[in-house]
Amino acid sequence: MLETEGKSIDVIILDLILAPGSGFDLVPKIRQHCPSAQVMVVSAYLDAEAMLEAQKLGLLVLSKDNSVRRLRDALGLVARRDDYGVRVMFPKLSDRQVETVEQAMVDDDDGAIAAAMRIQRGTVRKHWDRIREKTGLPRRRLLRMLIRRLAIRRLARRATP
Repeated sequence: MLETEGKSIDVIILDLILAPGSGFDLVPKIRQHCPSAQVMVVSAYLDAEAMLEAQKLGLLVLSKDNSVRRLRDALGLVARRDDYGVRVMFPKLSDRQVETVEQAMVDDDDGAIAAAMRIQRGTVRKHWDRIREKTGLPRRRLLRMLIRRLAIRRLARRATP
């Protein structure tokens, strides 16, 4: 199925609608051959049933109507989880709160965050309440802007010899 020639695969992007089945049908085979790869499903047809199935399978879901920037952010999230540096910037956040912030860097919708983390929307809202308390930032938009700016600076420092 997948020929990796000894190379590690970080991310696999699937369309949800594939003939004769769906992208969901391929996930068990992908996990068998590439257990460390993060699987991302991209679709223009995301309904509640598809979101629930993605949640069950632990997939990152991205709508085709999302911008190229969101796709780039999603790829950065799954391929290099430390590039945002959320843990370094906010060491008081729990692992799940860090994951909430990282998911929000890809898609700020609570439903999408909940599906990607396999939790309920209400739990996402509770995470955001605790994140606001611990960071002192009143809105998640400010948090995302700060993280993006600091991540860009970190990446620029890495690239400078």
